[in-house]
Amino acid sequence: MAVEMHTFSMRKEDGIVKGRFQLLKYKNTQVLYKIHNGCVFFEFPNWCFDHTGNKYDELYQEWYQNEKNEYEMFVLNYLKAIKKLDEMDTFKGEIFIEKTFQTRKSDPRLYDIVIEFEHSLKNAMFSFAPMLNSYGIETKLNIPINSQGDLLTCALKLGDFVKKETIQRMWDPFRSKTKYRLELLHMLR
Repeated sequence: MAVEMHTFSMRKEDGIVKGRFQLLKYKNTQVLYKIHNGCVFFEFPNWCFDHTGNKYDELYQEWYQNEKNEYEMFVLNYLKAIKKLDEMDTFKGEIFIEKTFQTRKSDPRLYDIVIEFEHSLKNAMFSFAPMLNSYGIETKLNIPINSQGDLLTCALKLGDFVKKETIQRMWDPFRSKTKYRLELLHMLR
């Protein structure tokens, strides 16, 4: 048996890794998960109904009995792949997109820099607000989620999962290459 998902997401809330996915072979039944002490706990969301009002609970139970172990390994391996970024010394790639904008004239200027990396990351978008000394980074890992070759589509807030030093190492090679280098010089130092 292989992992067959329609969608997959992972986030961190209050220090707990959580997410959801849809089971492709089980009529896109939703599954929620949490990771606690290295173990994955699955749960069927009580708000899942189909158009006739019947719950997908039976499909969830069938999946849980037959295939949950493969999905547990997928979730843990995905988290492990993210954590491997902390072990990397250097990051290579190219700046793909650079833009700056303000939502309103009274708001601080924001900068988005998208970098295509030469390793497991598809790309990463660094978002900076220099006047607030604030930043964020979102990325997607190139991990297939089913036999149809679909890749993960969910953006991951990388700052929730890796060390600040890792994000600094990711940004350093591009700091002087961006056309906004003077505005962003002090960011992630």
